[in-house]
Amino acid sequence: MLWWQVFAGCACAGLASVAPHAWAGSTPSDPGAAERGRLALLQHSYLKAEWKIAAYRNAWKLWGTPAPDPEKDPDGYARAFALHYGLHPAPYPNEGLPMGLRWSKQPDGTKTGIQVDCMACHGGSIGGKSYVGLANTQVDYDLLFGDLFRADGRRVPLVPFTINTARGTTNAGMMAVVLLSVRNPDLSRRKFPLLLGANLPELDAPPWWNLKHKKTMYYDGRTPAASVRANMQFLLGEKTLEQFQALEPTFRDIQAYLLSLQPPKYPLAIEAARAERGKAVFEQTCARCHGTYGASRSVPFTLNQHNSKTLGSRCQSNSDACWRKRPRGGLPGVGGSCDQLRCSGFRPCVITGFRSTGFPGSYRPV
Repeated sequence: MLWWQVFAGCACAGLASVAPHAWAGSTPSDPGAAERGRLALLQHSYLKAEWKIAAYRNAWKLWGTPAPDPEKDPDGYARAFALHYGLHPAPYPNEGLPMGLRWSKQPDGTKTGIQVDCMACHGGSIGGKSYVGLANTQVDYDLLFGDLFRADGRRVPLVPFTINTARGTTNAGMMAVVLLSVRNPDLSRRKFPLLLGANLPELDAPPWWNLKHKKTMYYDGRTPAASVRANMQFLLGEKTLEQFQALEPTFRDIQAYLLSLQPPKYPLAIEAARAERGKAVFEQTCARCHGTYGASRSVPFTLNQHNSKTLGSRCQSNSDACWRKRPRGGLPGVGGSCDQLRCSGFRPCVITGFRSTGFPGSYRPV
């Protein structure tokens, strides 16, 4: 088992070195793109199975507690599985699996095993209702991966970085670095991973409906928010250049779907007086970095500066070594161009709607 293949289906980070096709926040010219993207994201599998079907069904044997029989009570087992690993019920057809897991299939529809998909991080719930695009603050990736490999009768791969130390955080940045390290600039495979020297931290996943308000993505602003190929990086563990080119129109539709998402209305009770007091505090102490979201909206796009020996230096070294050092003509055979950008801090998160931690993310319900 090659350790970089572990992350082939779980990191929605980015190929930051390629040029975008349109600015995020723009209206797609094709009115059917968002619906095609929704179906492409939620109803299709793009990767081979990482674990056998039996691994999913036998994982409960590692819990130390009884569980519903996965064959006699598959729905009950799926709920228990989701609860144990911090996944959520799928609000779309997912053939009995919680959000974050997907059946891999042969062309004739025969199931071959399971794979992790983007919803493990970007599928959450609040008030008992699941939402596509809401950050998952409960997932334990390290536990999930370890148990699935053990239940599959395989040794857990050694990973050269920390996946997560707490529920709800994931190290998508380092997953992206790992996947990039096994490819050359022309996307041919390397015999040995390139040592990139990156050391990125684990983070909370952002809600997808914030994408339309951004010009750059990730805490250090290293990736254009408009990049279609940014959402294709998780295919680097498996796909060829030709397959990337064939799938790019599909992922352009997926981006249109992400841009169409709106924050759901906060489902719990709001104390109006308390919210008004919070509004005053937010506007005075928070809005300078995180923006305002009343009748007139302002969204910040600046980087907060930090001590160069801490976050800034890590961001700088990773930006120089991995994300931006590419030929100015773009990736051979792929096209696009990039400028070498430098990073010296982090970008404050946009706060729109409610945060997945269970409290309103802005001072007003949406």
